[in-house]
Amino acid sequence: MSTSPVEALPQRLRIVAAGRHFIAHVNPDAPMTVAAFRTLLPFRSKLIHVRWSGEACWVPLGDLQLGVGFENHTSHPSIGDVLFYPGGYSETELLIAYGACSFASRMGRSPETTS
Repeated sequence: MSTSPVEALPQRLRIVAAGRHFIAHVNPDAPMTVAAFRTLLPFRSKLIHVRWSGEACWVPLGDLQLGVGFENHTSHPSIGDVLFYPGGYSETELLIAYGACSFASRMGRSPETTS
């Protein structure tokens, strides 16, 4: 049985934010996004509390392009989900949910992330 390049990679990532350590489990339903994001590791950025989405933290990525589109997208992540928005209506960004939130911007929910 052969494995895809994504399956051959570790299926967990360590996240350190504000001195706290978290273990992230990779979502098998987003293999292209996972593979593209892994090319950025180790990744360092500023973590900002969201302004209008609810209980989450946000990592603005500006014009960063990973060459992937939308995979397994949602507007309503579960606690602990890390969402990658590849840009379009707004800048490229990550959202890390720690409670109830609705992934949105000043323009409202993006059609690509609506579920």
